[in-house]
Amino acid sequence: MTRTALAFALACLCLPAAAQDAGRGKLLYETHCGDCHYERVHQRDRDKSAVHTLPDLRDMVARRAAQTGRPFTLEDLGDLAEYLNRSYYRIGLEPSGARELIYGAELMSAEEREQYRRDFAAAAGEGPRRRVREQHRQRLRERARDRGIELIGPDGVLRR
Repeated sequence: MTRTALAFALACLCLPAAAQDAGRGKLLYETHCGDCHYERVHQRDRDKSAVHTLPDLRDMVARRAAQTGRPFTLEDLGDLAEYLNRSYYRIGLEPSGARELIYGAELMSAEEREQYRRDFAAAAGEGPRRRVREQHRQRLRERARDRGIELIGPDGVLRR
């Protein structure tokens, strides 16, 4: 464990939860973290995630923040962890009741994603590519409907 991660973990034990600001954490995340990965990294299968508890989340935030090269304060790290927990992990919180944000890639296997890429690359011209995209979207809509999932795009628009 790095010194930053250890200091953060110890400090978080002493800080009251109310002192953490999820809104500020979101701003920090969008400004400093989004360049390296998409938010959907936090939506991976819980069995494959290294985050299972709040200390796990705080430790992961501290370790990843150290990789940015930016000198985050303990308050920054706490706010980032609070934002991620409220938005994605929900450890110790009630379910949000919000609609689920689903990306098409989450409804396909790796083989299907690769086949789509090959089909799209093989389509010559905008018309054929548009057909490949529309067929792909139709398959995703059918899968989502079969699973009882509403597709909501990153722009917040419900996809039918």
